[in-house]
Amino acid sequence: MRLVLAICALCGALGFAAPAFADSSTVDPTAVQLAQNSQFANLLGQSAYKDLPVETPKPADSTATLKLTAVVATGAIKNIADPISWTVVRKAEGGIPQSVIARDKSPAPTFKLPPGKYIVEGIWKAIVVQRDVDVPAGKPHTELFNYNAGTISLRMIPYSGASPITTAVKWDLYFMRKGSGANLQDNDKLFTVVAPTQQFSLPAGNYVVRASYGGTSADLVMPIEAGHSYKYTINLYSAQVTFNAAGADKTTIWQVLRAKPDGDGQRRMVASQTGASPTFLLREGKYIVRVATGDLHGEQAFDVKAAKNSTVKVKLQ
Repeated sequence: MRLVLAICALCGALGFAAPAFADSSTVDPTAVQLAQNSQFANLLGQSAYKDLPVETPKPADSTATLKLTAVVATGAIKNIADPISWTVVRKAEGGIPQSVIARDKSPAPTFKLPPGKYIVEGIWKAIVVQRDVDVPAGKPHTELFNYNAGTISLRMIPYSGASPITTAVKWDLYFMRKGSGANLQDNDKLFTVVAPTQQFSLPAGNYVVRASYGGTSADLVMPIEAGHSYKYTINLYSAQVTFNAAGADKTTIWQVLRAKPDGDGQRRMVASQTGASPTFLLREGKYIVRVATGDLHGEQAFDVKAAKNSTVKVKLQ
């Protein structure tokens, strides 16, 4: 019996685990963006057979019965009750090309088919699973699809003891490539979701979610085992910092940079705003603020302590 994810062969060739796809069903679809620069963008949640011709078999030839069910993982007490996009494809044989014989979106459909060899594809929450199926005549044949998946539920707090954030958080889901550490690559990104909270249904493996809010972000490495549910609260360890300076107005540019330079000797900018007295949400750490308004400029070092809101004054010259 062969069970494959639609792009597992490609993943193996690139040296990392079989892929996972985000469950975006918990948010407004307009807030979800497929990572178009991903090397897998054309395969995320899409049928490999969407462009095949459709052929409806004659009722007199459809003497075989195929029943399909699915589970989230081995040992699941209940079958999946959510919609699943099923596609039944007749294999190419004897000079006859592949064609789609049937489609259905119910969780447990029954198909009347001519006896023979088929490929059955089931897409659940954007996870694509394909299987070869030999359907005999006579007694109904049942196939159980196992999505080998776990579930991650995410929320965010600005600092310890604070209430969860209830406005839009940006959640970026990535493959975790072996040896990559915190060096996330754009072409490993699967989805960008904008919502206060988010839930991902993913096949077993290792992933990273980058959560961004108010100009600051935090990464969470997510090892997932099939059949398990995880709940994470991401703590930004942040505080609000308000800046002001004599002579600042609505055209004043404020740039916040890390105090410690990167490997290239340059300080990384983490946030910027224009205004007379802006407020930033910043993670705990050491920073420098640079200010420019007309011919006036200023720079000031400052520290941020989680949950300790502060005001920083900058002298312009």
